[in-house]
Amino acid sequence: MVESKENAPQGLILIPLLVYRQNCLVSGLSGFTSGAVIGAALGGLSGGLEAYRLGLRGQPLVQTVVSVAGSRAIPFGAWMGVFSFSRCFLHGVGISNNFVNAASAGFLAGCAATATQIPPSLWRNSLHMMGNNGIMSGAFAAFIPLVFQAVRF
Repeated sequence: MVESKENAPQGLILIPLLVYRQNCLVSGLSGFTSGAVIGAALGGLSGGLEAYRLGLRGQPLVQTVVSVAGSRAIPFGAWMGVFSFSRCFLHGVGISNNFVNAASAGFLAGCAATATQIPPSLWRNSLHMMGNNGIMSGAFAAFIPLVFQAVRF
């Protein structure tokens, strides 16, 4: 016989939430990894095409591709990692409305991705840029569930 939450001791109610948070950590790490790979691939392609148009060949071309791929991997990985973690965490806390959940997670992810591109000594002066990018990212992310609801795969 399963006891209801009203009859359960207080400590036992927290156990599923802690397990859920651990799953969110795994979700965030896998989001960061996949985002870093996607960011590096897209950065390598765009950097390679731009360097080729500028006339670079051989070793300078490869150095440019590696440099651009590396500089794009971390911010995109941070965006996807924070988005995955915060969306999972907000769902576990009880915010399961897809629109609100995605917008909130997108805001946090946009702020985190911007923070990866700004030196820590300049964060105090750049909070407005982090907020603006967070709002833009949140607005973008809020429409992701709407698109998936409209287009059933």
